[in-house]
Amino acid sequence: MNFFNKFELTDVLPGRNVKEKLVWAAFCATCFQLVFRVPYVVVFPGNNANFFAGILCAVTMLLCFTLVGRDIRKSHAEVGFSLVFTLLTFFNAIASSDRPDSAIRGFILLATGLGGFWCTRILLRDEAARCFFRKMCVVFLVGLIVAGLVGYARNEYPSSILGLHKHAYNGMVLLFSSLALSLFWEKRIWQKVAALVLLIMGYLVIALFFDPMVWFPPTLFFVALAVAPRFRRKAQLVGLAVLVALFALFFQHRYVPDRFGKLDDLSTYIRVENYFFSLNLAARHPLLGIGLCAPRRPYLEKYDIVYPYVTKERFWNDLADNRTSENQFLTFMSDMGLPFVVLYITVLVFFGKRLVTAAHRGTGGKCIPALAILLGVAGELLHFLFYDGLLNPEVCWYFHIFLGMIPAIPPPAKMSDLAAKLN
Repeated sequence: MNFFNKFELTDVLPGRNVKEKLVWAAFCATCFQLVFRVPYVVVFPGNNANFFAGILCAVTMLLCFTLVGRDIRKSHAEVGFSLVFTLLTFFNAIASSDRPDSAIRGFILLATGLGGFWCTRILLRDEAARCFFRKMCVVFLVGLIVAGLVGYARNEYPSSILGLHKHAYNGMVLLFSSLALSLFWEKRIWQKVAALVLLIMGYLVIALFFDPMVWFPPTLFFVALAVAPRFRRKAQLVGLAVLVALFALFFQHRYVPDRFGKLDDLSTYIRVENYFFSLNLAARHPLLGIGLCAPRRPYLEKYDIVYPYVTKERFWNDLADNRTSENQFLTFMSDMGLPFVVLYITVLVFFGKRLVTAAHRGTGGKCIPALAILLGVAGELLHFLFYDGLLNPEVCWYFHIFLGMIPAIPPPAKMSDLAAKLN
């Protein structure tokens, strides 16, 4: 008798048998740890990379493949690009000027990215599983909001309680809020009220960082209006978009009027100059890059500053604390090489096209419609233009979970099929 069949199955977790429920338990534990960092284990003292999170994601992905995923049909293209990303990351670590650190960060990137994507493809196949995942993420969003309010009350910094960088915190709030938004179009009144409360409070904790990111939510609402004209609650979405845009305008004018247009501010000049510096690094190391998060100061000796509002000395000093381009795609281009960034952008375009088509048609699951996935993915892609989100394990994991939930678009009907229906 099979060992796993000796125990009665419970209805707490999704899954058709105990093996699948055990994998779900590991998946939920990994999701929880990435959000709240409990437990938090330092594997390599002196290295700030969250290697423990990478181990959890890798083990969860391994359990998915060995216990659940053997009989699930997998796309050859998705398996192919996963293998290519793995090989490119391996050779990048070998070619890096800082091999140990690049190897550690490369492992975390693969474990969280591929782990999130393949766990979704294997576990979140049916509607019941996706409904459970939405409930879990809504609970996590409540936890993030409470932690953010407490963190601001104590330290005037919402993410301080969890020890997260503000961009990682805001990234998760954006992703989870897109799932909470789907509650707004449920039939029950309490679900609509819960969605509004969560969206308002989530937006509030983002605003408490006093950052121009307050413009992200209204931008996403208008993106949704542009790509989903068939959405059955369009009037409600228009109302939300207008209200959020008005709040962002008020907040920008009242609290952060000097954050836009300040040309010599650190957050401005380091991002602008990194466009030119990253292109220079990619030109010198086009195939494998300089290594993920490798030191950048040695490459500044043969580089001339382009942006007029920063000096070479000032930029050199800033590179001590900044080993990335403050832009995910520029970081991939300079650190991982042109083949890696071109392949990744190609994959995003492929999935993005399918997602936009699904959102435009109003298809997708009932619990997590394509529009909710689109808002989460679009929000993070917009965010990636201003920081390196995929180098944060929690953001990388959840972002690729969203990519894994993108519904497949059915191929156009053949003429023979249409003729058969007519007959």
